[in-house]
Amino acid sequence: MLPSLKVLHLADCSLPGISTSLSHFNLTTLDVLDLGGNQLQTLEDPSIYIGNSYLCGPPSARNCSANEINYKDNEGPKDKFEWLWIYFSVVLGYLSGFAVFCGVLLLNNAWRNALFSVIDIICDKLCIVTKVTLARLRQRYRR
Repeated sequence: MLPSLKVLHLADCSLPGISTSLSHFNLTTLDVLDLGGNQLQTLEDPSIYIGNSYLCGPPSARNCSANEINYKDNEGPKDKFEWLWIYFSVVLGYLSGFAVFCGVLLLNNAWRNALFSVIDIICDKLCIVTKVTLARLRQRYRR
């Protein structure tokens, strides 16, 4: 009836018997169930927990401390092929962006001239700073 329900928030709901009627639905895809308070105390039928491997603690019989589940380990790529695909996508994106940047510089003369002017100014400033620093060091060591 609700095959793709992911989140159910009923914490402030005051409908009588809502927690017992939930057992009639097939909620196998439910990720978050927020009933609030002690409403889970009424769900005592153990058959409603079958198939939910991550449910632990009362009212289920599974102990949470003995079966710690690290959800972060379950996220992300699982095998080398998936990692290879991610790396390939990143490199392809970088190369595409770089190709667009170079293409714009090749086709637009004004932008190309502006870029090389900025590069020349930066190089000139670096040369001046280097020469001044070397001159100061020479004077310091001559004394």
